Amino acid sequence: MSRCLSQPRLYRPEEDIVNAGVPPCGDQVSPFEEDMYDEKSPVNPPLTDDVIRASLFQMAQAITTQTQTATTQAQAMNTQANREVVPLAYQQIAIMDSRLRDFTRINPPTFYRYKFEEDP
Repeated sequence: MSRCLSQPRLYRPEEDIVNAGVPPCGDQVSPFEEDMYDEKSPVNPPLTDDVIRASLFQMAQAITTQTQTATTQAQAMNTQANREVVPLAYQQIAIMDSRLRDFTRINPPTFYRYKFEEDP
């Protein structure tokens, strides 16, 4: 199915597979080779371990900075919220303490493991 035409044709990858061992006719060049030697097409330099390591370090540094900023903002918000909540927290502790004391007075055998009838 090899053919040599002088007019331009559409590229079909199947033809490259079929014509794998056939040399090109005339000045025909495969599209892959054209792109490979085209000076106008930008070519990215190959990545090295140093470039990858530096990129990862920069990303880690940016993430750490963002995390520290968010943590600082959260701490500032918590400090402000704690100033407003502190009196309420003391009230809740006092209420819980008094309720626990009342409950243990109502049911002392359950909590202190003794009976009222016995004299210590």
